[in-house]
Amino acid sequence: ESGSYQLDGTIGQPIVGASSSANYIIEAGFWVGAAAAGGCAYIPGDINGSGAPNGIDVTYGVTYLKGGNAPPDSCDCLPIVFPFYGAMDVNGTCSTNGIDITFFVTYLKGGQPALLYCIDCPPAGMAAPPGPAVTPIESPLIRVKGVSRSND
Repeated sequence: ESGSYQLDGTIGQPIVGASSSANYIIEAGFWVGAAAAGGCAYIPGDINGSGAPNGIDVTYGVTYLKGGNAPPDSCDCLPIVFPFYGAMDVNGTCSTNGIDITFFVTYLKGGQPALLYCIDCPPAGMAAPPGPAVTPIESPLIRVKGVSRSND
């Protein structure tokens, strides 16, 4: 990135490494430097820290919510209150609760395309979440006796 140019994405990269000219330097290789963007080392959904998200993580998360052992990874990401168990926040709301477990089970059954994560505490190396967990409603509809109207 410079005052005049910025590279935001890539489609394919046949070369890897640094290239330069008299005025420019570019480092190629699927998002070089992106590792500094995220600050907490975890894998979304890997609640028990085994290295991959699966059904056992669902059981671990439920046990934790019922008073069992806390997940092994916690993140200190301001403004979120510590400890924050980022791997358990699979719906991207920056909190951990039973809704995350429901979201995770739906994902495992093929009903969700991806596990999400908190934008304020992304996994190390990830700058932005794969998509919003909740889409805001700008003008909710209220139904009264079969009639719909916009609530301003």
